[in-house]
Amino acid sequence: MPRPMYEVEVVPKTVGQFTGLKDKNGKEVYEGDIVKEQRRRFKDKYFAVKWNNDIGSYIFEPLDKSLKSYPCFNIGTVKG
Repeated sequence: MPRPMYEVEVVPKTVGQFTGLKDKNGKEVYEGDIVKEQRRRFKDKYFAVKWNNDIGSYIFEPLDKSLKSYPCFNIGTVKG
C-alpha cells in the first residue's frame, strides 16, 4: 500500500546548516546563530556562528572582537 505524500512550504531564510555542535543546554547550534558567552566577573560576550572556508570549519566570530573562550549557549538566529 503506497504511503501518503505531504507537501510542506519551506521558507529559505529560516533554514540553517547544523554545525554538529550543541550548547551547554543541549540545543543544536546552526550557522547564523548568535551565541552568548556567560562570564562571572566580566560583561557577557556575543558571537556569530559562521563557516570559515580558509580552515574548513565553523567559527564563533566575536561580535565585539574579543577572543576569550568560556562556556556559552545559543540565544537565537540571525535572519537575513
